[in-house]
Amino acid sequence: MIEASESLALLKLTTSDGVELYPAFQIRDGKPVVGLADVLRVLRTGVDAPWAWAQWLNTPLADEDGVEQPANIKRLREGQLADVLRAAEHDAAVWRS
Repeated sequence: MIEASESLALLKLTTSDGVELYPAFQIRDGKPVVGLADVLRVLRTGVDAPWAWAQWLNTPLADEDGVEQPANIKRLREGQLADVLRAAEHDAAVWRS
């Protein structure tokens, strides 16, 4: 798993007391969610903060009409990789600014 986390194939979270966690939300049918590594690599260009990435993946946001949209990890599971990558690129750019 260490190699997978270093290549960003899996998200590794480290607690304040040094415990390494590999959250279950990133696994589907025993494998990493398709496209997760691509999204993590994009998010890393904005901020190198795995806890922020986890929050970004799991927090549902409202659209411009105030309607709650699915969290990005759910959108990835549904095969919306292009849309999630676009959102990741946007947010990474904001984080860099």
